[in-house]
Amino acid sequence: MANGTIVVLNTPQAVRFVLDTKNAVTADRPNFFVLNYVTSNLHMGFIKYGPTWRTLRKAATEILNVKACTRHLPIQYAESAQLLYDLVMEPEEHYTLCHRYSSSVVMSVVFGQRIPQMSSQLAKGLAQNSADLDHLVKPGNTPPIDLIPAFKYVPERWAKWKTFCNESRDRHRVYYDDLVGGCERRLQNGTGNGCFIETLLERKEELGLTREMIMYLGEALVEPGSDSTKTYLQNMILLLLSHPHVQEKAKNELDQVVGTDRLPTLDDIKDLPYIRAVHDEVNRLRPFGPLGLPHSASEEFHYNNYRIPKDSTIFINVWAIYHDEDLFDEANTFNPDRFLSNPLGVKDGVDMKEVGNLKDLVFGAGRRVCPGMNLGRSSMILNTARILWAFDILKAKNADGSLIEPNFEDCHPTSSNAPAPFKCDIRPRSDKHKQLICREFADAMTTTSLFEQELVDADKEFMRDAKVKAEHVVFGMPTISPFTAVITAIVAGGIVELLRIGRRDSDLPPGPPTKPVVGNLTDFPLSEPHLQFAEWAKQYGEIFSLKMANGTMVVLNTPQAVRFVLDTKNSVTADRPDFYVINYVTSNLHLGFIKYGPTWRTLRKAATEILNVKACTQHLPIQYAESAQLMYDLLMEPEDHYSLCHRYSSSVVMSVVFGQRIPQMSSRLAEGLAQNSSDLDYLVKPGNTPPIDLIPAFKYVPERWAKWKTFCNESRDRHRDYYDDLVGSCERRLQNGKGNGCFIETLLERKEELEMTREMIMYLGEALVEPGSDSTKTYLQNMILLLLSHPEVQEKAKRELDKVVGSDRLPTLDDMKDLPYIKAVNRLRPFGPLGLPHSASEEFHYNNYRIPKDSTIFINVWAIYHDEALFDEPNSFNPDRFLSNPLGVKDGVDVKEVGNFKDLVFGAGRRVCPGMHLGKSSMILNTARILWAFDILKAKNPDGSVIEPNFMDCHPTSSNAPAPFKCDIRPRSDKHKQLICREFLDAMTTRSLFEQDLIDADKEFMRDARVKAEHVVFG
Repeated sequence: MANGTIVVLNTPQAVRFVLDTKNAVTADRPNFFVLNYVTSNLHMGFIKYGPTWRTLRKAATEILNVKACTRHLPIQYAESAQLLYDLVMEPEEHYTLCHRYSSSVVMSVVFGQRIPQMSSQLAKGLAQNSADLDHLVKPGNTPPIDLIPAFKYVPERWAKWKTFCNESRDRHRVYYDDLVGGCERRLQNGTGNGCFIETLLERKEELGLTREMIMYLGEALVEPGSDSTKTYLQNMILLLLSHPHVQEKAKNELDQVVGTDRLPTLDDIKDLPYIRAVHDEVNRLRPFGPLGLPHSASEEFHYNNYRIPKDSTIFINVWAIYHDEDLFDEANTFNPDRFLSNPLGVKDGVDMKEVGNLKDLVFGAGRRVCPGMNLGRSSMILNTARILWAFDILKAKNADGSLIEPNFEDCHPTSSNAPAPFKCDIRPRSDKHKQLICREFADAMTTTSLFEQELVDADKEFMRDAKVKAEHVVFGMPTISPFTAVITAIVAGGIVELLRIGRRDSDLPPGPPTKPVVGNLTDFPLSEPHLQFAEWAKQYGEIFSLKMANGTMVVLNTPQAVRFVLDTKNSVTADRPDFYVINYVTSNLHLGFIKYGPTWRTLRKAATEILNVKACTQHLPIQYAESAQLMYDLLMEPEDHYSLCHRYSSSVVMSVVFGQRIPQMSSRLAEGLAQNSSDLDYLVKPGNTPPIDLIPAFKYVPERWAKWKTFCNESRDRHRDYYDDLVGSCERRLQNGKGNGCFIETLLERKEELEMTREMIMYLGEALVEPGSDSTKTYLQNMILLLLSHPEVQEKAKRELDKVVGSDRLPTLDDMKDLPYIKAVNRLRPFGPLGLPHSASEEFHYNNYRIPKDSTIFINVWAIYHDEALFDEPNSFNPDRFLSNPLGVKDGVDVKEVGNFKDLVFGAGRRVCPGMHLGKSSMILNTARILWAFDILKAKNPDGSVIEPNFMDCHPTSSNAPAPFKCDIRPRSDKHKQLICREFLDAMTTRSLFEQDLIDADKEFMRDARVKAEHVVFG
């Protein structure tokens, strides 16, 4: 291989000498640069031989030796019980079910978390990480770095493989860090289940391990352990499928030794020589990892007069050895009987002492033999016995009745030698076998529950349903069909509710005419409801109502109505409606959506204590630093202004709340935040989910008939994983003495005092981050859009800024008291033009109108801010109106009566946004800085014609953001340009405190930005 040498060992004798006898010089690995990069050079399977490898290996062998493995037998039996149950219930999914079993058993043993179904997030993450490594080991997917190291230095923008490696490295780190965090939490809570990683954490000082070493040692056991067992089981079923006589012989042995009154156990294996033979023959004919992982020679030596050079790469040709006709009669034939005549299955005349125990070559050789071998073998042989005891494996048939012949040559495109998915017909041998399987599964639930402490609700529901089905088989418990369940649910719930006529009582606020049964349900606008609500406000006055079937919606259209209903009556209007799907996704802990009560008060108290006006001053340095990058970004990439505003808003709130910033919108952190925000925006929109809050019976429709349930489950997992990881990063910084004073760190330090759980802290962070990002982004995008069409406003603002601030520095928040003109976008284009609704916890009256208990109450912010009774020319952008009076209202309006309704965009009453002070300071600071720094001009088409902005083109979200638009943003002068870049450079020290968790791609982005800024400042 260019200047390198590959040596391939094709006989047991060669393997024994080169890897066993010479193990001191062949225990190394080749230079797996990309694999070791992705796994932080701590994956026991890939790292070079040395002190770190010996530490990891010692830990693995101490805790996974034959004797130690006996402690894991209960979960191995329990997982085997579910595999058999799954094969009873869904035999056509056998291929995937083997994968689920192999993933779950090794994940339970190593990390103490099981995988009930392959749709679990844990399974998806494991499959993705395994696929990453499989992709990276395949020739051609990355350049030959180990041969030509210069490839390491090719810039990432020219090397997509680097991007893949960086993304993969992040995925691996986040996934396994979270799993270790789960073990740590169980140990702290006294609910440990004795898994491998818990044992390592308890003994890490004694074993000389760091947390990171433990994390990647877990990976080194889980991924190959899952792949090898899965591959074995799939190959076993494929081979048995075409060899019914082998099945028959095995079943005769099982029936004689085990009988039909219980399932086989590992204690039976010593009395089941044919089962052992089947196991050995599957591994011989279809070995997983037919070449294994290569070794490397750390010094030169000789074998049979051949020189093995230093740094040679050495492969065990397992496939060739296991198919060698000098060793085996009819080597390409599946014949377990060969292992009955001698334990190695070799032909007569082969010297068994000379070849050694070649059966174990699938697990490697020498010092690098797999430490999980004992665990893997017991899983394989146990399920060989159990599947043969329980099932007949028959060839499947086509629709025309013809048999589907298995294809042994069709392999899955991975390095593990797994067969491609295939069809077969798996049937329980009798009803008695079926009952015993289900009883075993039900009995094992006590064991499995110890490994289900972190299950998401979808997995818990899956296991509950499985238990019911198993009990039905065992005890004949009655059940009903899904169709009957749906019909019953609708009859019992939905029809009863809908038959209550949706009429409007005479003492309710007026509103559009109602229709029988549905009320105003069909009138409710599915997009931009604030515009229709504003029209109804003109027609029905300061308060109107809508009948939503048997529910009532009340809309407040004047500041006076808002003040009375939400401020004066705040004790009975502080509740929220039943956001069932939102609260399900956010575990009923999102401050914005949960019902008013003790949990809400605890969360609210924590938020207001740490985000009040005085407390927010500690976050000013990162606000200024993020603002400096926004200015720099607009300077360098003005055409991307729309997404740059989004990056700023996401990064500033993420820095303040979770202590991690977002340097660019392609960052993983930004993508996750955008996905979570998009999820919630999707779920609040009418029509995307059934009206569960009106018709609760929809909750009980089976998921396979309710795709919205699948979306909710996936979204719930995404939210939990994303914010759990962010809190974990805060915990690690505090543990390492590297905290940056963010909101969540403060909560973690004070959680006992504030009576918060870790989960409450996690979702409180979400409740601040997502709306905080959306509101600031929407404000900045609307501000630029409005200034674009009003050059006279820009000119006047710049004159004020030049007079107060000058051109030798950027504006600061201290300047705002002297800048009365820098204020005014929130009125014309308010973010969240309807806000989040309140709910009345008891009945009350306003202006002789009855507000019923459980009414949903909206603030019609858009209508109030565009009310001609309050504002002259309300649809015009005119900041001057705020110079004549602080509310911008027309002459004759009683300012005391309407109150300070400028802040209605942040809500009202007890539910006003706790991050309001932080949001306002970000908005006003960047208003001043953008106007100080740039001219915002209309863009032009290629033919020179001006592109006019479209104010009515809104982004399809609930935040009232404009759709992306073009404009021409230019620095006002070279001096302004230099000051922007200098400010950006000066802020790097502050930003670095929030960059401790950056991935390499983001670090490189910031380094490039620094170079460009220095070029502008210093030439």
